[in-house]
Amino acid sequence: MSYFEKFPLTSYENANGERSGVKDVIRRAVFTDESLLQRSNYELYNIRDGETPDMISQKFYDDPTYNWIILLFNEALDPFYSFPLSQTSLNNFITKKYQGDALFIGNKDDSVAPFFDSETLLKEGDSLTSTRREFETLVSGGVEKFNTTEKIARVKNFDSSICKIQLTEQTGVFSVGETIARRKWLLDPFRAKVRKVISGENALHHFEFNKGITGGQILNPLAAPPNSNGEQDFIHTNDVKYTDTILHNYIENGDTTYVVTNKEYERRENDKKRRIRIPLASVVQDINKEFSNIVGNQR
Repeated sequence: MSYFEKFPLTSYENANGERSGVKDVIRRAVFTDESLLQRSNYELYNIRDGETPDMISQKFYDDPTYNWIILLFNEALDPFYSFPLSQTSLNNFITKKYQGDALFIGNKDDSVAPFFDSETLLKEGDSLTSTRREFETLVSGGVEKFNTTEKIARVKNFDSSICKIQLTEQTGVFSVGETIARRKWLLDPFRAKVRKVISGENALHHFEFNKGITGGQILNPLAAPPNSNGEQDFIHTNDVKYTDTILHNYIENGDTTYVVTNKEYERRENDKKRRIRIPLASVVQDINKEFSNIVGNQR
């Protein structure tokens, strides 16, 4: 990138005491808020699928090497993830990020309440497996066995607000009604019941009222469905029980009225990056010259 060509050399001494000249990339230059907000300095542009900073620079300035000006003007520090991914790259990103299933869990005793266990909170990397009972009788609960060769996975993340475990490194498919256990130590007490299983990318990310392309009002999962104004009655108020909440309706009844999935969320976030500011060609040469002066004169 021609951006780094403008940085001066500085002396660097390696472990053997040998000195050489290297680019002083620690130097920085940024646009002032005034210049970024000055509408006469730029035009707005929606990035098309697959377009890169080089391609946009070529389109507007007939020169791909001014890509760094576009990135700097939009405060895009990472040229790979500050710009929108192509549809193919985005699909690959979503598939990789949410490659395991998502489990929505309830209490091990099947009580009709959101899952809660203050003593054994799940953490990233925890190992989970399903369990089964053997030798059950009318007077004995039998012996608990772990399905560590058939069904096992690690926790990628746990969202306690919606009782959701995102799995990774998954072997086998967990089923609704199964008890899952954490295998962190020999007598690990964590147990939960699987209430819903769905692919990670299609699982709930959050609930919204008036869903749209750019997003709507975030809803509380532990509250009743919103009225026409988006107002909710929270659990334990106005006789609202857990069975009345939008979270329960989603997990137990499959109600997706207010659901924004992980896939939808990631696509929205990607689309937000499409609207950028393009400095006018008439000011690009001035920007290029001023930038060279700034980084060249820093001490």
